[in-house]
Amino acid sequence: MSCADPFCLPPDSHLGIDLPAMIILEETMTLFPELATADRMELHVAHDRQTGLKALIGVHDTRLGPAIGGCRVYPYATEQDAIHDVCRLARGMTSKAALAGLPHGGGKAVIWGDPRDIPDRRALFHAFGRFVETLGGRYLTSADSGTSSGDLDLIREVTRNVLGSSRELGGSGDPSPFTALGVRRGIEAVAEVVLGRRDLEGLVVAIQGVGHVGANLARELHALGCRLIIADVDAARVAEVVEATGASVVSVEEIPGVECDIYAPCALGGAISDATIDRLRCRAVAGNRIFGII
Repeated sequence: MSCADPFCLPPDSHLGIDLPAMIILEETMTLFPELATADRMELHVAHDRQTGLKALIGVHDTRLGPAIGGCRVYPYATEQDAIHDVCRLARGMTSKAALAGLPHGGGKAVIWGDPRDIPDRRALFHAFGRFVETLGGRYLTSADSGTSSGDLDLIREVTRNVLGSSRELGGSGDPSPFTALGVRRGIEAVAEVVLGRRDLEGLVVAIQGVGHVGANLARELHALGCRLIIADVDAARVAEVVEATGASVVSVEEIPGVECDIYAPCALGGAISDATIDRLRCRAVAGNRIFGII
């Protein structure tokens, strides 16, 4: 790669799949079978030794316009888990953009790592931003689990192909309060149609995941008189929501089976599956991360 390339990095850095990773993919033969599960899918891979960036961008469909989708930072157990996640999420974004009537297709990005353990966040997201820039505007990144509008501001310093940066820089800011509002309005509709209730006073809602969306949802539901049961892998998040709402706490493993009026999955997706559906003891499900495609 020449230094005219928009992803040009110092000599000790590297763009693309390292040779050992390429060998692993050839041996396990998991890459192309994963891509073949969709009618169309592009998978772009970048590794930057200097920052430790390991990133994947999935572009599912651009027939309606540039692909849009957030960037998720997550410590996947295996490379295959990361590949599977970015592909399924990109497919889901195609459907969501089309249903919303947007002039966009579906895409997604994942960074393989712990969002709480990034030594130099500016350097990492600059490297990721240069990776996004190599796609020439065919993919527009945004926030997802593990990223914030502050991270998007860093990405915006090296590429224009980003949505949702901070309002101070002219962006739309953190989208999670709006997502939480949408979930709350959905819960109100479910309560009226399924439960015959015109208010939420006294309803028991179990929220799985109290990150940006789940925490905002918990505060909104608490203000409307709901009794809350919450679960999250992050103890600090749980403690903050408990202090704000007085919610009861159960483990992540327990929450699909707790007795409640409404189960609200707001974690990473796939909350309803063959492994959990028979355990449900709720009267309705209404969340923002329910099935595997979201």
